Amino acid sequence: MGVLGVVAACGEEEAERYDPDEVIAAAVNFSDYERMDLERQPTGHKDLTASMSIWANEPAAEIFRTLDPLDLDQEAEFPPGAVLVKEMYTLDGEPTPELFVLAKFEAGYNDRANDWFFARISREGEVLDGISGKGGEVEFCADCHSSMGGNSDFVIGLPAENQR
Repeated sequence: MGVLGVVAACGEEEAERYDPDEVIAAAVNFSDYERMDLERQPTGHKDLTASMSIWANEPAAEIFRTLDPLDLDQEAEFPPGAVLVKEMYTLDGEPTPELFVLAKFEAGYNDRANDWFFARISREGEVLDGISGKGGEVEFCADCHSSMGGNSDFVIGLPAENQR
């Protein structure tokens, strides 16, 4: 079923909704996605890691490539179902045990964060430090992404010379 679930009531299809558990399960297999960077980039998560690689599913990759991180006025909107995974690395260049996941959910999921789902997970898919969802546990994620990518749907692109 992928990352999309269907909620049914009384035997009839109501609306398409995204399932956080399915998104996390798919994110663990991020190498099935497309790597967006040629070389790892410094990360804004400096207290946690030194660098990152970004992986995207097809709907996210197409729009991600259009983003210029230096153009703060650039506008973009990702479709529901877009998923980005940040693979994190230590100062020594070793993979960390954590991944950060951003997934665009259905309209109305989280108006404050443009309907993005955020999660910090282990490479096995376990939510770390309760950071998952749309509430107070992910306010830091939403605030940072809003301040740096407010016009580009909370997503910060890569310099063109580092895009695959």
